[in-house]
Amino acid sequence: MSNLQINIVVETSLLLEEHPNVSMDIDNPAPLSNHYACLVITGEKEKIKGLKKNKLSVERTSVDELSFNVVSVSGNFDNPVVLYDFTVDEGNDILEPLSIFSTEIDTIVPERFNPLETAAVKRVFSTNKCTILTSGKGSFGVRFAVFDDDLAIAGYFEFPVLLSVK
Repeated sequence: MSNLQINIVVETSLLLEEHPNVSMDIDNPAPLSNHYACLVITGEKEKIKGLKKNKLSVERTSVDELSFNVVSVSGNFDNPVVLYDFTVDEGNDILEPLSIFSTEIDTIVPERFNPLETAAVKRVFSTNKCTILTSGKGSFGVRFAVFDDDLAIAGYFEFPVLLSVK
């Protein structure tokens, strides 16, 4: 059994320019359509039985955990995005609630244009996972914040993921 990494790639520039209803309420994020984001799955493609827009189908016998990541098209260089919550529709018992883990580690960051000139720094990294409990179909909301050019929160959004576990 293994973990399947689900990446949601967001076109943040387009989103901030065009989205008609940006929410500044963390508990009531604006719904986000496939026009501004898409699913990208990393890992062993044979575990995926179907992927279309925001719909994912997997075999329960080959995947036992899902992890989610949200990133801007430019790798968070332009308008960073941060996953902050994961909602499960009522009556949906396919997945256990999402667990988010954070840890501070030593890492390196480039100091100059040459990326090999680095400095050691401490950074907090977060990971998340949820265990697949049973077969079935359900919908989930991946909630994230988008930051503007000044690194202030520009809005809260929720991207729906429709999951089928066979």
